[in-house]
Order: sequence, then C-alpha cells, then structure tokens
Amino acid sequence: MHEEALHSCLEVDIDMGVALEAMRVQFLWATGLLYAITTAGAIWFSVAQRRMYQEVEEKTTTMADFALWCDGFPQDAWDDAGGARASLEEEYLAFFRSAWGDSVLGVSIVWDLAVLQEEVNTALSDTMHLLDRTRLGGKTPAPPAQAESAGLVDDADPAAEQEKNTFFRWARLEFLDELWWPASPDRSSEEESAEAQSLVASLRGMKTAGSVFVVLRTERELQAALEVPLPRFRGQWEIQACHLECEPETVLWGGFRVTSRERIWRILRGIGVIALTIVMWGLCFYGPYA
Repeated sequence: MHEEALHSCLEVDIDMGVALEAMRVQFLWATGLLYAITTAGAIWFSVAQRRMYQEVEEKTTTMADFALWCDGFPQDAWDDAGGARASLEEEYLAFFRSAWGDSVLGVSIVWDLAVLQEEVNTALSDTMHLLDRTRLGGKTPAPPAQAESAGLVDDADPAAEQEKNTFFRWARLEFLDELWWPASPDRSSEEESAEAQSLVASLRGMKTAGSVFVVLRTERELQAALEVPLPRFRGQWEIQACHLECEPETVLWGGFRVTSRERIWRILRGIGVIALTIVMWGLCFYGPYA
C-alpha cells in the first residue's frame, strides 16, 4: 500500500510539472504578445497625435506662420560689428529687406551659447527671480549688481534696494525662498564689478550660430518671400531660407551648433542606454524565474 501511494504521488507530481511548464510557456507567449500589442499601439497613437497636430496647425494662425529660418551666415561675434549688437542686426535686416522689401519686420539672430550657457542661464534666472519677487511685493525692482556695475542699466534707488521682497506673500513662507534661491555669499562691490565686466566681455566675444529667424508682416508675404532667391551675403555667403513648424518657446537655441554627426551619435547613444536598461531590467525581474 505504501508503494502504491508513493507511485500515485509521483504521477501527480509529473502531471503537475507538465501543467506548470505548459502554463509557463503560455504566460511567456502572452507576455510577448502583450508587449507587441502595446508597442504597436504606442506607435499608432504617436502617429495619430502627430497627424492631429498637423491638421490643427494648418487651421490655426500662430507666430510660426510669420517667421522664416535662414542659415548659412558667417559666425560673427558681437564685436565684429563695431562693438554694437544693433549694428549686426541692422546689417542682417538691410540684407533681407534688399531682397524681400519692407515686408520684413525684424530679425532674431541665433547666438552660440554652448560656452556661456550656464552663465547666461544664471544671469537670466537671477533677473527673473528678482522681477517675480518685486512684482509680488508691489515694489519697483532694483537691477542686479552685475548689470548696474557693467553700465547696462541706470543707477538703482538705494531705498528700493534695501527693502526686503519675497516671492511668497505670506511671511510664514518666506523661509522657502532660501530653499530655492539660497542667499549668495557676501561679496564686495569690486568683486561683483569684476565679475560683471568679465561676463560682458565674454558676451561681446560670443559668436553667432550662423542662423537667423526673419519675421515677416503677413503669411502671404512669407510665402512670396520663399519664392524670391536671396543674394549672397557680403558677396560670398550663400543663404538658405525655409519655413519651420516651431513656436518660439519650443526652439532649442543651444542645438543650432550641433552637427549632424553629433546628433546621430547622441541618438545612437540614447538607444543604447535604453536597450541596456531594458536588458538589465529583464535580467533582474525575469532572470530568477527563468
């Protein structure tokens, strides 16, 4: 009787093992099918969203409908135009108006911020923070010491500069300012002036990215401008104009100097990182059950 019971248990274990193996295979196929369906669904959803965006874009008038992107300009620096940024913009503006007439309202030069990206972002962040705090505090903003010492703005009112402003209206929340905008260490006016002069000198030596956004008066004049070939800039630089479907807030200004080879390398590197992450994730979560 004992041997019969043991034999029956072995048969049950074998049958259960076969059933578990079949269930494992079915679960594997179901998981793969689920991944394939969700991947195809994500791709379909992306394509559908892109088409919907294009349809809405064609029916909607935005700032992108009045601007052309022109590339092929030399990489001039601020000081190359006689030390005045306006001179360089005026030269570009006169160049486009000579070909497209008075329909050109203005130009926006793309500057190469690769070297000074951090310094420019810091200066802009400090200025915007100051304006936000003074706006909520109801006081006239005092210009940063860097801008004042560099001679870019008029002298500030000492009384307004001494008044304490806070981003938060409630006094109990003023301490949160120190979490997001910690107080800078005390520095002398000479140090701030030297830092400001260094930043201004770096900005004056900053070169353009060789690209310009040209703003035209109407959409019809924009389409007409695309049909008019541009002459060579300064008699030697061939300029290409095209219409980009992008809004000012979506432009990546720091990416204009990225070459095609660098862009392809970054894309391949991103794909490799994602693939490696998926493999590691699969090994960690599914490896123990294989």
